[in-house]
Amino acid sequence: MQDYIAVRHECEAAIAAAGLVATILRPWYSLSPGHWWPLALQPVYRLMEQVPATRDAARRLGLVTIQEMLVTMLWVIERPPSGRRVIEVPEIRRLGRSPA
Repeated sequence: MQDYIAVRHECEAAIAAAGLVATILRPWYSLSPGHWWPLALQPVYRLMEQVPATRDAARRLGLVTIQEMLVTMLWVIERPPSGRRVIEVPEIRRLGRSPA
């Protein structure tokens, strides 16, 4: 996981340094067919969201569905950014659950 995070930071830094107009999506884990095992962690996430010391991390590292990702990607395509935009788990969830 550390390698993934390091590469992600490096790529995002390169995008910023190049001055590119971009939207960066930062899902922590996308639930999709064949990848449902993290659902077993859902009660732990809910508990951590109730504790002030762990609330932000639990929300930032939450699970999103493939449907939420697809809806978010469509939203991003329909609303191009004017600069660099980062969309993390809480916003992916919000966008993915909003009516079209």
